[in-house]
Amino acid sequence: MDAEHGIHVVAQAGGETVFDGWIGAFRSGNTMVRLEGQDEVLMVRGSIKFAFNKPVRDWRDRGITDLESGRIARLSFTNENGAWTFEKRGDAWAQVVAEDAEEGAAVENFDATRVRTLASSLARMRAADFA
Repeated sequence: MDAEHGIHVVAQAGGETVFDGWIGAFRSGNTMVRLEGQDEVLMVRGSIKFAFNKPVRDWRDRGITDLESGRIARLSFTNENGAWTFEKRGDAWAQVVAEDAEEGAAVENFDATRVRTLASSLARMRAADFA
């Protein structure tokens, strides 16, 4: 087993290398493993290669926000269509409309459930991928 047929894994603890080896193919319920510098290939029970054979994005923290949605008390949005602000009043969301507001006037048929859902999504936002 070599670089073409396995994944090189080095594990360290306290600055000391505790594992240096190659994780290879899965055969008959076992994973082939070879320690660096040795010719002997060992069989380890179970499939472990999947834990190491990942693209870079799978090693990254995808968390963008990590909040309790109940702690979000105010949301403001601005885009090409206008500006809107919503506040949580007790357990319900309400739209805040400024008296002199031209943009972001009251939303017709306002649905507080949509704002609550949006707050929940913002609270636990995760990246799908990285540029």
